[in-house]
Amino acid sequence: GCPVFNALYGTRLPDVASQEQDACALDNLRAAVAVLPSSATVVLEALTIGENGDYPLTTCASVAAVADAVGPRIGLLFDTYHLTNNGEDLIECARTYGDRIAHVQFADSPGRHEPGTGSIDFGAVVAALTTADYRGWVAAEYRPAGDTVDGLGWVTTP
Repeated sequence: GCPVFNALYGTRLPDVASQEQDACALDNLRAAVAVLPSSATVVLEALTIGENGDYPLTTCASVAAVADAVGPRIGLLFDTYHLTNNGEDLIECARTYGDRIAHVQFADSPGRHEPGTGSIDFGAVVAALTTADYRGWVAAEYRPAGDTVDGLGWVTTP
């Protein structure tokens, strides 16, 4: 019953041509989509430059380009930490790629701690995601700056 699957694109190998690696990644993503239920979405995530090896997807646009090459059922994993680290404007990404966002992960930047510990305006991000009609789950994917329970103070309930 899981509707969303995270598939990392893969880091670059220094002794293999980028085009060959991209072709392999696209084939693997197509294969993943083919074996999953038709209701499932595979998400791709942009990762922080230099933090995860030579990973080629670093922007919303780079993920969207891969999604376009693979076809439907590939979505954007909107990770606030990684996108901010790479200089992406989160509000503009939500506006431009909102219809492609299939999962959201919150972590502040710098530090990858809970919202409110860094520079990201999460109120504005939530508003932009709401305007983009995102209705999926939001995951808290961060390293608590201190005590885990104390660090959940940013969570509010309606």
